[in-house]
Amino acid sequence: MAQTLPSDRVKPRARLFRTALAAVALAVASATAVAAAEQPTPQYVKTTTTLQETAGGKTIATIMPAAPVIVRDKEGTHVEIEVTGWSPAGGAKYLFKDVGLRINLALLTEEGVQQRAVIGTKDDAWGSTWENVKVTGWVEQSDVVPDVDTVWKEAAGLYYTRCSRCHSLRRPQEFTANQWPSILKIMSKRAGFTEDQAALVTVLLQTHGKG
Repeated sequence: MAQTLPSDRVKPRARLFRTALAAVALAVASATAVAAAEQPTPQYVKTTTTLQETAGGKTIATIMPAAPVIVRDKEGTHVEIEVTGWSPAGGAKYLFKDVGLRINLALLTEEGVQQRAVIGTKDDAWGSTWENVKVTGWVEQSDVVPDVDTVWKEAAGLYYTRCSRCHSLRRPQEFTANQWPSILKIMSKRAGFTEDQAALVTVLLQTHGKG
């Protein structure tokens, strides 16, 4: 026959159990809050810019508009940034936003390829292995902004004023991120975009594209 405990003994044990659970939940919440606070807030490159090995030194990459970066240090008019992305098999010089998503974040020089740090790998749907890559270097502080909407505002202004001269505007959702670059090659010339402006409009349409 099962032994039952007096109710005056059960209640204190239940209260103790609930108190222990509450303490664990509070500890987990506190640890999560601390971890979130320790994560630096991303900033964004506002235009195509040169990533340098040292402040004003050798070029190791070209960083594309709207690329999210983490600012690590400051020296004069330069800031040290960290950019993280994905490189496809056989394409170590390219840094894309995600596996299979060819929104270009950076184009590395030969020196940049040697200095990149591989922090992980992942296979895409076709079995090709992509490398998760981190690159660190220096850019002009004026080329980095805290709000990506600043980048989108300039890009949208170019798109709506230039690309409506010859035809009605295409909605970004008409094509995928991987389709837009080839479509914009012809359109950019007709719109009279510089290389920097074309890169800016391309990333706008890719980021807000279908899927």
